[in-house]
Amino acid sequence: MRSFRLHLAAAAGLFRRDATVYFSYRWRLVTQHVGVLFSLAIFFYISDLVRVPAFASPGSYFAYAAVGVIILQVLQSTLDVPTTVRQELVAGTFERMAVSPFGPVAGSHATRSGASSGSSPMARVSSRRGSSRRGRLLRDGGMATRS
Repeated sequence: MRSFRLHLAAAAGLFRRDATVYFSYRWRLVTQHVGVLFSLAIFFYISDLVRVPAFASPGSYFAYAAVGVIILQVLQSTLDVPTTVRQELVAGTFERMAVSPFGPVAGSHATRSGASSGSSPMARVSSRRGSSRRGRLLRDGGMATRS
């Protein structure tokens, strides 16, 4: 039980450090939300131009594209881990994490969980914005099935 508490405290410390770095860039949170808004707005207008038999209506294509935007954000957050490890190596802070009782593997997992926790709220925001744009398409299953 004691080692679990130590691991939890170490993960909380890494998460706190990553959050400090994340929020040190003042406009980062705002620009991420604005970027998602622009992506959804572009796909909203593209959905009016697309005529594909697989999609019954422009709204179904927009629902498909909104889910794609969400998946892309989650995928990007998981693929950013090697970049984060490289930044740790260049900054000279990876060695301190590697020789700590927490260890390099658990440290890498904690770093990945910090990145994933940032993508989950963005995915929720994307799905809310996407579903509010075309009225409950994501909840009602806006994808058309082929006959």
